[in-house]
Amino acid sequence: MNLRHRDLVPGKEPKFKGAGLVAGLVFAVLIAVLVRWILHGWFVYPLAIPDDAMAPATDLTLKTGDVVYVSRMFSADDLKPGSVVVFYHPEMPDTRMVRRIVAGPGQTVDLRAGDLYVDGSPVQATYQEVALQSLREKRPILADSAWDQMPQIRLKAEEYFMLADNRYSGLDSRFFGPVKASRIQGLINP
Repeated sequence: MNLRHRDLVPGKEPKFKGAGLVAGLVFAVLIAVLVRWILHGWFVYPLAIPDDAMAPATDLTLKTGDVVYVSRMFSADDLKPGSVVVFYHPEMPDTRMVRRIVAGPGQTVDLRAGDLYVDGSPVQATYQEVALQSLREKRPILADSAWDQMPQIRLKAEEYFMLADNRYSGLDSRFFGPVKASRIQGLINP
């Protein structure tokens, strides 16, 4: 019989048996924080929708306060008309916006009586129809309003024209101009 065994030595208190459990929990929490940091830093991150500019969208429901996941994993091929992206406002570096790309590098874009024209042709996409319908329900189209009329512009390399689906309430490229590709932070997938 081993007299050094702690159960056989009188007055000897057993060591804390939960030490392994506590160390395991601390390690698991540290691993979870590391995984979250890597996942949100390089792949996807949650974003609370800041405004109702995309509210009448047909492929997404994006209302103020809704939380969506934004993919940081995208290429220039993913930045095409119809894509909904998160970008930093060109004039306010800390302000994130959620808008739809309607035209890309080298394309021309203009607005006539509220209708969107890209490369001289009217856009027939569903999101454009919903946006225009929403606009016409709110108020009449105005001939001299920046909301409804815009002279044709040609986008340079690495520039994208962003519009809110809710054209009546959302500030977009009609007011602050095209957005550089470097300002785009992520892609919202339907």
